[in-house]
Amino acid sequence: MGELQKQSFVDEVDIILEDIYHWHTTILGPPNNPFFGGKFVLNIHFQPEHPFKLPRVRFQTKIFHPSISPRNGGISMPILREYWTSSITMFKLLDSIRSMLIEPNLEKVHPDVADIGTQLHKHGLSCMRWRKILNKGILFHSCYVYFFEEEMMS
Repeated sequence: MGELQKQSFVDEVDIILEDIYHWHTTILGPPNNPFFGGKFVLNIHFQPEHPFKLPRVRFQTKIFHPSISPRNGGISMPILREYWTSSITMFKLLDSIRSMLIEPNLEKVHPDVADIGTQLHKHGLSCMRWRKILNKGILFHSCYVYFFEEEMMS
């Protein structure tokens, strides 16, 4: 865990209620990217059989991204499904998630996001504005409605 905190993109790593199988990890948004300046909390649950069974990783911070479910923060990416191996370290996993923020896998678009993404793009809404609103704790659906109302009034 200490090695993870030495990485420039990992802000915090906390064990929840002294349960070694439950971590909250905060990663920083990558530079030169709409997510730059954001802090994103990941909720990570390891199985007792880890590393032979993959962890369940979800974004706790609300985020709009084609590979992330707006309902539960679930991440749709191959390393968390069919490409998981016991040799994948937490550093590699977090680095892969951060890389996904930079370059989404558009072949693995989360179904919850596909239609909303089209609507947001149609109305010219940016990820940066989305992040600023969501990091203030406004829930996903409220934010979505807020954006539409704000854009329609301007």
